[in-house]
Amino acid sequence: MFLRLSRVLVLLAAVQILGGHWAALQTAAWIGMVANYTQTDSLGAAIAKTFDGAHPCVLCTVVKKGQAEEQKQEPVKIVLKTEAVLPPIFAVPPPRSAPWKFVSVSRRATARTLSPPTPPPLAA
Repeated sequence: MFLRLSRVLVLLAAVQILGGHWAALQTAAWIGMVANYTQTDSLGAAIAKTFDGAHPCVLCTVVKKGQAEEQKQEPVKIVLKTEAVLPPIFAVPPPRSAPWKFVSVSRRATARTLSPPTPPPLAA
C-alpha cells in the first residue's frame, strides 16, 4: 500500500515539475470548447474553431498566461560554500620485502614397507 502511494506521489511530482499541470488544464479546456461548440456547429467545425486560435476560452487564456509567467521566472540559484577540512599529508613507507622461503621437497619417493591389504573374501 505504502509503495503504491509513494509511486503515485513521485509520478505526480514529476508531472508537476515537467509542467504537466498546464497540459492537463489545456486538454480540459479543449474538451470543454469542443463540447461547447458542438451545440451550435458540426463536430468538424467545432474542432476547427477549437484549434484555430481565434476563439480562445477563459481557461485557454489562463493557461497561456500561467505558462508565460513560469517562463519569466528565473530559476533560483543555490550557491553552497563548501569548506573542507583536509587531513595533513603524510607519506606511507613502502612495505618491507623479504625473500620467499619454501619448504624443500624431496624428489625421491620413500619405499613402501607394508604390503597392500588382502582383498576381502568373496561372498558365495
